[in-house]
Amino acid sequence: MKHFFPDFHLYTERQYAKQSGQVALIAMLVMAVVLGVGVSVANRSVQDIALSRQEQNSSSTFQSAETVLEEALSQADSFSNDAVSGSVDGYGEYAITPQLEKLDFSLLEGESVMIPLAVPVDSAGTLVLEWNQKNPPEGGAQQASLLITRYFYSATSNTYWSKTAAYNGRDCDPEDPSDPTCFEASGEDISADGNSAFTRRLEFSPGNSSTSEERVFSVRALSSDTNIRVSGTALGSDAVQWSVVAKAENTDGDEKKAIQVIRSLPMPLSFLEFSMISGTDIVKTTP
Repeated sequence: MKHFFPDFHLYTERQYAKQSGQVALIAMLVMAVVLGVGVSVANRSVQDIALSRQEQNSSSTFQSAETVLEEALSQADSFSNDAVSGSVDGYGEYAITPQLEKLDFSLLEGESVMIPLAVPVDSAGTLVLEWNQKNPPEGGAQQASLLITRYFYSATSNTYWSKTAAYNGRDCDPEDPSDPTCFEASGEDISADGNSAFTRRLEFSPGNSSTSEERVFSVRALSSDTNIRVSGTALGSDAVQWSVVAKAENTDGDEKKAIQVIRSLPMPLSFLEFSMISGTDIVKTTP
């Protein structure tokens, strides 16, 4: 009777070779994972560095544009009826462009603006007042009501007098007790044309006669904020706004910034409002 025994040495070698192959495979997988993580971390670091550099260039370029803008706004002699351009060494360039026969304002609730008229106003001159922009840049519907005061001057009596009217910013019923922001307003149709960028529009001809002439009018925003545009041939020569555009770019030329502002020169006409509020007369005297 014969007994057969397996070759134990051969069996051990085969098992060892099999285990070695598995270890090598696992090691390669681990190395692949580690390499992938390393490459991912390296790419993320490169992206972070590039983003940081881009933000730094963007901030530096924007500051340069602000410097150019401040320089442009300080040029009082540049605000005329002619377009002007210039540059600031090492920072950038600017352009100042007059905007004639059209004024744009953004008024907060309770703020007002006074606008001069041509003196004397041509009999055919008109003024167009538009407000409550349909799609304002800051978003949200605009439904501001306006209080408009028109100031007249009488050469005969050397006095000023005024007319004041209110205009609702939306269709509403002033007798509705649940709507306190709706008030008794002018009966004029102030609905803007569908092609207009605004929802409200008022057009009128300044009142002039042989005894009096309209000099200026005031617009006050009530109950809400609003964007306002005033245009027409009856605007005075002082009713001018300027578009100021400042541009800058970094030394590599891959980052550019531009800032635009609309500037109006201030007008010292507050004495007219003082007269209306105080209820007293202002008497012109000769020193």
